[in-house]
Amino acid sequence: MLRSLSRYALPFLLTAFFAGLAHAQQTASQTIQVDRASKHFDAPRTEVAPVIDGIINGDPGWPNARVIDDLFQNRPVEYLPASEKTEFLITYDADNLYVAARVYYQNKEDIIANVLRQGERTVSDDRIGLVLDPFGDGRRGYLFTMNSNSVRSDSLFVSTSRFLPDWEGIWEAQATRTDYGWSGEMAIPFKTLSFDPNATTWGINFRRDIKGKAERIGWFSQNTAMNPGTSGTMTALQDINQGRGLDIVPSLSLVKNKINETGESSTSFEPSVDAFYKITPALNGAVTINTDFSATEVDDRQVNLTQFSLFFPEKREFFLRDFDIFDFGNIGANEQRTSFNGSQRQNSRPFFSRKIGLASGGDPIALDAGVKVSGDVAGLNVGGLVIRQDEFETLNAVDLFVGRVSKDIFAESSIGMIYTDGDPRSNSDNSLIGVDFRYRNTRLGRGRSFTADAWYQQTTGELELDDEYSFGVKLTVPSTTGFGGTLQYQEIGENYNPALGFVSRKGVRLERIRLFHSTRSADGYFQERKPTVEYINWEYLDNGQVQTRLLNIRPLDLTNQSGDRIWGVLQRRKASVRGPDDQPLENIGIILPTGSYSWDRVAMGINSSSHRRFFTNTWGSWGDYYGGTSRSLRSDVTWRPSQHFNFTVGARLNDIDLPEGRFISRILNFNATWVFSSTLSWSNLIQYDNISENLGFNSRLHWVPKAGQDVFLVFNQGWQDRDLDNTFDAVQQDLTLKASYTFRF
Repeated sequence: MLRSLSRYALPFLLTAFFAGLAHAQQTASQTIQVDRASKHFDAPRTEVAPVIDGIINGDPGWPNARVIDDLFQNRPVEYLPASEKTEFLITYDADNLYVAARVYYQNKEDIIANVLRQGERTVSDDRIGLVLDPFGDGRRGYLFTMNSNSVRSDSLFVSTSRFLPDWEGIWEAQATRTDYGWSGEMAIPFKTLSFDPNATTWGINFRRDIKGKAERIGWFSQNTAMNPGTSGTMTALQDINQGRGLDIVPSLSLVKNKINETGESSTSFEPSVDAFYKITPALNGAVTINTDFSATEVDDRQVNLTQFSLFFPEKREFFLRDFDIFDFGNIGANEQRTSFNGSQRQNSRPFFSRKIGLASGGDPIALDAGVKVSGDVAGLNVGGLVIRQDEFETLNAVDLFVGRVSKDIFAESSIGMIYTDGDPRSNSDNSLIGVDFRYRNTRLGRGRSFTADAWYQQTTGELELDDEYSFGVKLTVPSTTGFGGTLQYQEIGENYNPALGFVSRKGVRLERIRLFHSTRSADGYFQERKPTVEYINWEYLDNGQVQTRLLNIRPLDLTNQSGDRIWGVLQRRKASVRGPDDQPLENIGIILPTGSYSWDRVAMGINSSSHRRFFTNTWGSWGDYYGGTSRSLRSDVTWRPSQHFNFTVGARLNDIDLPEGRFISRILNFNATWVFSSTLSWSNLIQYDNISENLGFNSRLHWVPKAGQDVFLVFNQGWQDRDLDNTFDAVQQDLTLKASYTFRF
């Protein structure tokens, strides 16, 4: 049956996609709408700054604040009445924007507040949030959230539909329990924000998450989206300042390293400085000297069972700041419940900062200095990055450059270009130039929206080669109820080589179609039903042979009113092995005969809501695989006995049985975190995989006296099982003490 479906998948899905859009237009009129023009206010100025202690009543800074209480349900059913009462208050002075909230509960026992560690994401907790667009253009901005334990969490919107959760700003937040539930207060310094001083309005939105009901409450939304492009507005704040706009962040690191094999040990003392300066309120400058990434979190271990490169996200703060300016073509945009993920979604990114300061084998390379400029200049969004990377082994020292400029056009769209120069992982010359166009329209009426992205890139190296190009087009109808979907096409030339970017597949074209239908209900046991059909086809450009083809039919995808989800997928796959350089299982010692392979698989999973004390994310798949069979299991189980303890056990298992051999790959990890207070925590991570036979231990003690101040004590230990006898020998260990302090002027 699946074999027959795959033959007719493309024309069937095209027909269904456009038929679904027509149906969506007919049913959208049934959706309750709220006039965006009514979501506007003037924020009053306060002469007395509120005390940020979580206590609203009796504070002289709040009596004249604007009260926002006309909130609606955002999820599960948009614009139904909220199940709980919420009041937001907002005011400001010359230095800060102040936001407070009274968070009511019919039963205070329903409050969910599991996260106590500052810096940890609070997605599993009840929380309040503020979406802020200080440019007033609906294209970029910030998300600030907090839970009832006063844990802050923030994100930078890379585009209207995509945000970067690893961004960190400096701001204050405190909460306290009350007789009606809890109250929270935020103080967001204008020194933390970039804004357009000529804007007449700022985009703003208020939200609240009630995890026990999987409910979100909002002030304004469209298709359940709450971002800079779908927000209300407030009159631009007057007579505010960013001080001198200068942040200086000196860091001191004391590192002791030992190589057990040779017995060599060393101790180093490394000072470094990062400086951030607001050249104008909308233009930021940054300088880094002797950049130190020693306290950066370690990557999650992965085992590669494909012939394609793995993708690891950026975690270093210098590169994360103002990253939105360098985003190109919306490549890598996150999509939920899709098989188009990992490296294939990120393929053909012109700029990927992980290439800088890391050798191809993962060893760190020193960065002598770097300069970054990003923001708005004369109506243009500009970004420039210059890095001096030190020499390493056979690599010469090199200067690296990335330049990005874009222009906002129409109401929500933009056109731009990017240029990169330099190769951080070879001594060859390399450059790239690209242009992109983004179209976005959320004003179609009746809750509908449409986005389109198109881009073209050309690389140049020391040799003049053909096919050094890549281009792509993507059309999306991001519906949350009714029909929605995606059409996507890409071509990546055989010699396309973005030395400062990311590419996992070359000499191929991509055809992708995704169609889904979502039904949401606030009544009954199930909150959402979302069956999906997806067709992904990668073909070689030279002969049209299939590289990878996938037909995913997801008839089962159910989420209940508490946020627990169960799903099931039927898969039809086809893949080709063309030669010795195209071996998907080579790194585990299995060499496949050349030829084409087809197989069927089944996958099922369960995701229990992360607000529970005990929850899991588990899925498994089984079926044929390259002429044999395979079974896969991925499971993460977390237990939170209290706010102070968090334990997670994870396993990634693949049992591959082929005529050419059998292999079982394993990745095991254990994470234990002790949270002594909201400012002091100790996390420990153990990871093992049987491909490298490496056992690693990472321990981080983190103290945050206040936002902008950090002290780390980090210990790393590695062991290796060289003889494969389950006896591990110590390989290397290091101990790092690092302290940083932000001076704001």
